[in-house]
Amino acid sequence: EFMAIHDIGAAISARLLGAVATASSRKLQKLVIRRQGYGVALATLQFVELPLSPGRNLRVYTTQIDADTQTRRQLAHVLLAHSRLAVVMVGDLPAHALDSSLQPLRESIAAGPWPNRQMLMVPLGSAATLPAQAASLAGHSGVTVRTTPQVSRPADAWSYISGAWNRLNSAPESARAR
Repeated sequence: EFMAIHDIGAAISARLLGAVATASSRKLQKLVIRRQGYGVALATLQFVELPLSPGRNLRVYTTQIDADTQTRRQLAHVLLAHSRLAVVMVGDLPAHALDSSLQPLRESIAAGPWPNRQMLMVPLGSAATLPAQAASLAGHSGVTVRTTPQVSRPADAWSYISGAWNRLNSAPESARAR
C-alpha cells in the first residue's frame, strides 16, 4: 500500500514529504527508474516509508518527479491511479486555471485503468470553486473525491491527509476491497 501526493498550481509535496520524514525520524529516500540494459536514469522519485504496524510500512510518494515532462506526467498518473489514497495539493488558482489544470487528471480517471477509489483534494489557497470541480473530477468512475478546508501550513495538510488515511484503514475489510 502506498499514498501519492500530487501538486497542482503549487510545489509543496516534496517539502511536505521532507517535513514528514523529519518529524517521524525517517529517511527521505529516492527510487531511480532506469532504462533496461543501459543504466540511464529515466526518472527519480522521492518517498518516505512510515511504519504502520509491526511488519507493515506505508510508502508516501511525491509526484514531483525528476524526469522529462511526458514521463513525469505519466508516472504521476500511474502513482495516483494505483495508490490507496491519492492526495492532490491545489495552489491558489483562478477558476479557469484550476479547471484546465485538473483536465489531464480528469482524462486519466475517465480513460482508466484507475483502481484507486479515494482522492483527497487539499486547497492551499482560496479555492471557492474547488469543491464543485472536485465533485465533477471523478465523473462516473466510482472514485470518491473529498475536499478539505483550506490549509496554510504543512502540519495542517498532514493532519487532514493522515486523518483520511486512518479513516480508510479503519473501515471493515470488505469495504476496503477494490
